[in-house]
Amino acid sequence: MTTARAYDGLGKINLALGKLQVAYQFHESALRIKEYNMGKRHASTLFSMSNVASVLIQLHDYNKAMKILDTIFQIQDERLLEPNGQTISNLVDVGNTLQKIGRVLFFMEKVDDGIRSYHQALAHYKAAGLDDSDVRVATLLQALK
Repeated sequence: MTTARAYDGLGKINLALGKLQVAYQFHESALRIKEYNMGKRHASTLFSMSNVASVLIQLHDYNKAMKILDTIFQIQDERLLEPNGQTISNLVDVGNTLQKIGRVLFFMEKVDDGIRSYHQALAHYKAAGLDDSDVRVATLLQALK
């Protein structure tokens, strides 16, 4: 797992440097390692999936990013239904994914769907107890004006 963490770190560095293809390769490698060792539903695997989706968004590969984000959302949403699944952390994670999905939908010019996704993200943030001063909530409220 040390290798996967290193790949995630190298992916973030390359992303910051604008080396998107290299970042994608590192994040994709980290994801494969985590899926093999921890399974697809593990929080760390979902984190790597989100990293891959973030790079794909910057590469303007919105369809592929949406497929990954939809998978993340489905797994996170299922967790909310588990006993004791409605934790603050789980609610915020779903909100973060919905916010990212909304952003991609806007890039894809699916404005109504993007707005719906932003409203769903807000609902999850509010259920987690976040108020309007939280940067995630404030960002969504500003975007919805």
